[in-house]
Amino acid sequence: MVRRPVEFIKTAGLFGGGSVTLAIILFLITGLEHYWNQNVTATVFAALGIIFFCFGAFTAWNKERDKYEAEVTKTGNPSFVLDPGQMHVWYDINRGQTMILLSPTLTNHGATSAAFSWQISFNSSMLRIQVPYSSLPDSAMRWIVPPGNRALVLRNDKMLPFLTAEAVERGHSKSGRILFELPGNLERDILANPASLYLGCSNRLNQLTWQGLSQSNIMSEFAALPGEEYVALGVESPARLAFPGSE
Repeated sequence: MVRRPVEFIKTAGLFGGGSVTLAIILFLITGLEHYWNQNVTATVFAALGIIFFCFGAFTAWNKERDKYEAEVTKTGNPSFVLDPGQMHVWYDINRGQTMILLSPTLTNHGATSAAFSWQISFNSSMLRIQVPYSSLPDSAMRWIVPPGNRALVLRNDKMLPFLTAEAVERGHSKSGRILFELPGNLERDILANPASLYLGCSNRLNQLTWQGLSQSNIMSEFAALPGEEYVALGVESPARLAFPGSE
């Protein structure tokens, strides 16, 4: 019987529990003042009692609400929004692969969640394929940047799938590079119709988020992201052929 009032005071905290306790005392004083026919004073005590009681009750409710919202943030439904960012495409004739380097931004408008299963889908009248992102074969690789006199250093621990493997909180965004390798020579098809590409990832509830690409994602110039590392190349280094190759 005593346990629940004690728990209520603990939940409300010092100010909330103290306010409710003070309100109860004021109500008792109000009753006594009314009994002694001191009605003006009794009215003041009653008003103060109501104010303190409401404040204490709100404080207790507010604490429980904060706990509830924190729990919903952990276990609720994530809501991912993808911006594919800039896209660079080239065909590696030596490997027979079409290389796609994207610079997406992932924003989470819902409950906290990591992003998994990054993939890209290519859809045309002749071909429909879906492939996962490519891990770098070495810890550091070079992607030649036009016009070919420097290279972007790609590192596994800086790639977007690595960055989003940790939880993305509500209202937060993460940006980075992600690499895909599609079989065959699809460079011309993709550059002519980038809408044939869809970038996707899953949240912790295995819900997929997809975003199509467009001509606006094709960049003629290579825009750097914050914190990226570049190395200078000699004139003898042919464009594109430094990837894949160690730093």
